[in-house]
Amino acid sequence: MRIGQWRRTERKYRYPPSAAHPITHTRPDRPAALMLYDALGRCWVLAFDFDPKRHGRRQVTDDCADAAAWFTGLGASVITDVAVSGGRHLWVPLTAPTTVEQVRTLMRACQSRWPSLDTTPASNVTEGCLTAPGSVCKDRQARRLTTPLTEAITAVRQRSPADLIAQALLQLGADTAADRPTPCVVTLPDRAGTALRAEHLTIAVTGVVPDRTTKHGDPWSRSEACNAVVSAAAVRGWTAARIIDQMTGGAWPGLLSLYEGRYPSRWQHRLEAEHAKALHDFTTPAYAAGVCPRWSDVLVGDWRTAEQRFVRRWLTITDTLLTAHVPARQRIRVRALTHAVAYLAWRTGSRVIEAGTRSYARASGALMDHTTVADLLHLLRDLPAEVAPLRLLRRARGVCADRLELLIPAAFTHHATDPSTWTADPRPIPAVFGLPDPDRPGRRVLGAAGWALHQALLRGVTGTPADIAVAAGVSRTRAYVLLPALARHGLATHHTTGWQAGASTAEQASSGPATREHLARLDSRDRRDRRAWRRWLATRPDPALTEPPAPPPDDPAYEPPPWPDEEPTAGAAADDANGDAAVFALLTEMFAATLIPASPRPAKPAWIGQSIRAGERAARLTSA
Repeated sequence: MRIGQWRRTERKYRYPPSAAHPITHTRPDRPAALMLYDALGRCWVLAFDFDPKRHGRRQVTDDCADAAAWFTGLGASVITDVAVSGGRHLWVPLTAPTTVEQVRTLMRACQSRWPSLDTTPASNVTEGCLTAPGSVCKDRQARRLTTPLTEAITAVRQRSPADLIAQALLQLGADTAADRPTPCVVTLPDRAGTALRAEHLTIAVTGVVPDRTTKHGDPWSRSEACNAVVSAAAVRGWTAARIIDQMTGGAWPGLLSLYEGRYPSRWQHRLEAEHAKALHDFTTPAYAAGVCPRWSDVLVGDWRTAEQRFVRRWLTITDTLLTAHVPARQRIRVRALTHAVAYLAWRTGSRVIEAGTRSYARASGALMDHTTVADLLHLLRDLPAEVAPLRLLRRARGVCADRLELLIPAAFTHHATDPSTWTADPRPIPAVFGLPDPDRPGRRVLGAAGWALHQALLRGVTGTPADIAVAAGVSRTRAYVLLPALARHGLATHHTTGWQAGASTAEQASSGPATREHLARLDSRDRRDRRAWRRWLATRPDPALTEPPAPPPDDPAYEPPPWPDEEPTAGAAADDANGDAAVFALLTEMFAATLIPASPRPAKPAWIGQSIRAGERAARLTSA
């Protein structure tokens, strides 16, 4: 947040970047404004500022009420507040963050419907901020929350549909380009009027730059993506005006965001110029031969490399969505798990992975037990469909683990399109963070909170433990305890300016004998657990459970089949029970058959390795 500074010459509060301050648990004594965009330019909430200075209080009240009802009709969750001066704010929490280009387009369309709307705060990435409900105003009176508190909390937790902005633009009918002069169009009778291909429509709707490279080996930027869509539309007889209508009318919001991000004030002129150039290219012999010069000038490259690039983008997006859709008490451990999943997928070069919970726990630096990993995997898979980063393709069976597919959630398809913003190649979390604490059984010296603090230091965060705790997402108490522990391992250092990253790397700190012995004990324990599991499987009558998983085919475009749910519904189970009873009655009546109960199967242990560890604990107690 930013604390307001009173300017006597202007007789108003200003919120410069120097007034930035961490959010406190108590209400500030001066106006406090919440930043609408984070450091990466992402907007997690639509903030509408209705100003009564020009249109009066009555107009503001009517506009705010109408806007709240209108967005609620689209399924959005809204929060409203009012100041003593009559100004009102409307907050719409989003499921996925959006970009400033999309917000500007929406604000322009909303201003034509609600004249008292001030679009300036929501259109500024670096300075855009609004005072929050409960904050004091310049008249020393607090801004009052008009939405009931319970409903406001529910609105923040549930948030709004993933396609809210696209639906809002479609309903509002953003300014069209019907009155613009239509440029000269070259008629192409062989392909005119046909629909665009799926890859072009994906770019136009989502704004996601395809994971492709140019003939020089450079990754595609937004320029190549825009040229591909415009060229494909031009070859099919689309005019520039029709393309602009699709963009401003809400059908192609992704292409609009790509153009406005590169050419904010002159994107229409740029599109018309590229459309004219595309028509010229399509009259060349290359087009006559059936070759599209914009799209075919691409080297797809090795499929394994493409999958690894997908994993890097998936990890970047997953780190973003965890902020809003995973409880704070589990967020750090889930983030460590996603890094472990990304490492295993990146190492195999496939977005479809099949690994056991012990493998995930090992790749996460032994920060958590394999039973905790299983619970967190269920948490990720059970997220709403529009934000779920994992999909279960096949349940575990025998020695075959769950087969999972990494997904780019539907609500985040337009994020992380620039490869320069992706995380580096995933690596396993160093084992120094998973070392057990000898003084506290079951606890770790650094743990997941220490790993999060070290990651914040590596990102360049410096200052007091409280500042680093906010950036890492841990409590201040844990930061005060763990920063000296990181310093003892050489991972942090304290200067006059505050805490900073240490001279040693986490890999160097993990090369000590204590870490190697700890990992050796874990590997030995996992091998014993796996042997116990296979011995128990050998007692099962179904030999298919012990068959190893079939290797995936060599086809890079391999897609696993849609595996059916192995757990029947209640209705299906009842039908099966009734059918079995009818068959048994028929056999007994016609053939005098006698039903003999089968011998029970051996009971499955509560979890693998339980008996082994129980015996070890009993031996230790006996020796003591």
